[in-house]
Amino acid sequence: MGGIWLCHGKTAAVPYYVEQADVRLYSYEELCYFIYHNLYLFGREMLTESFVRWLERDLELPGLAGDIREMVRQNTELVHIMERIFEDAPYLNAQEVQKAAKMLRTILNEPESVKRKKRGDRYVELHRYEAGIREYRQILKEEGAEAYDGFYAQVYHNLGAACARMFRFKEASEYYMQSYRLKKDPEVMLAFTAALRLGLPAELYAGLIQRGQATKQQADEVEKRLQELRELNRSGAEAQELERVLARAGEDERGELLAITGDWKREFRKNIQGACVGSR
Repeated sequence: MGGIWLCHGKTAAVPYYVEQADVRLYSYEELCYFIYHNLYLFGREMLTESFVRWLERDLELPGLAGDIREMVRQNTELVHIMERIFEDAPYLNAQEVQKAAKMLRTILNEPESVKRKKRGDRYVELHRYEAGIREYRQILKEEGAEAYDGFYAQVYHNLGAACARMFRFKEASEYYMQSYRLKKDPEVMLAFTAALRLGLPAELYAGLIQRGQATKQQADEVEKRLQELRELNRSGAEAQELERVLARAGEDERGELLAITGDWKREFRKNIQGACVGSR
């Protein structure tokens, strides 16, 4: 499925916005590609009347729109609705459609907590950290009988990672420790130590190390990995471009600097806005 796919049909002037993934779709091909690669995010909540109208008016696919509207009305199995959406996809062959249908059936039969975790994992991959956090917290709230300590250890770990990516290091350290208590994974203890290192003033962090909340060996390993990350980031194209602009530091470069950092700020603000709603 990799590579470039040509869009043969109508390109919408107004995209369809998939809120949970923060994705804008402009064509039928993009719709099929999104569903195929995000089966855990495909559900009845996406099959709204506004979605059907977008198919009908913006993509000029009245036949597909009418079929989807009727299938939703009749509460048709979700797998069959997906197959109907894929029916005319020019780059999906029969085997790929069958594979997607099999995967979706497997997903629909999974325990709710497992579905939530994988959905949360996918949100985090898409940088939708607050959406991922909500899924993980819901798992912990419901405490499904089918889950086990190792599963919850993974959930707490991933919850900590999502919080860390939002710079909420205190929360991250607490979740990492919960994960470590359930499963004594040395890598999780390193993540816990890193969260303390990044979230606390130097003197407080040093005091915690002295009191044994993390070992000197763990602290040294964290410093080593942080240095490796610094070196890696310095070698990246974005960082090099940013350093080039900062080195000139003139007013003429202000617009260029804002352009380089604009995407970073938009992503951060998007996640912060999500954090202000229903995150507790």
